[in-house]
Amino acid sequence: MKIDKIRIKKFLLEIKKDTVEIKDFLKGDIKDKKTIKAIKYNLIEIVEASANILQHILAKDKGIAAGGYLETIEKSKGEKIISLSTYKALRPFFEFRNILIHRYWQIEDKLLIKEVKENYKVFDKFIEEIEKYLKVNT
Repeated sequence: MKIDKIRIKKFLLEIKKDTVEIKDFLKGDIKDKKTIKAIKYNLIEIVEASANILQHILAKDKGIAAGGYLETIEKSKGEKIISLSTYKALRPFFEFRNILIHRYWQIEDKLLIKEVKENYKVFDKFIEEIEKYLKVNT
């Protein structure tokens, strides 16, 4: 089956938009609850868009089904859709997404902000790897 490049590019644009917003937030002092909520929402959108991209590639290019977010990223690493280093930096955000959604936003804000500050660049790396994958495989 064929990968829908338009669909993937739409999700990549969403990730880019949310990443820019996060970068803007990181320029300031992140103590405001509204800013922290906004960052959490951006992260949820980034992870969901990333998972949609990976699930689509797994299904259409590899013929592999993936049930949940963590299974999707695991299988994507195994199929070399994303690199090991991207997987390692991105996986915590997939885990945070599940915590944020299923535990009603109960996550230690300091831990989340620390992880974002240390690893937000992985979102740009993810975009690069997906764009490269599309060039090579479509």
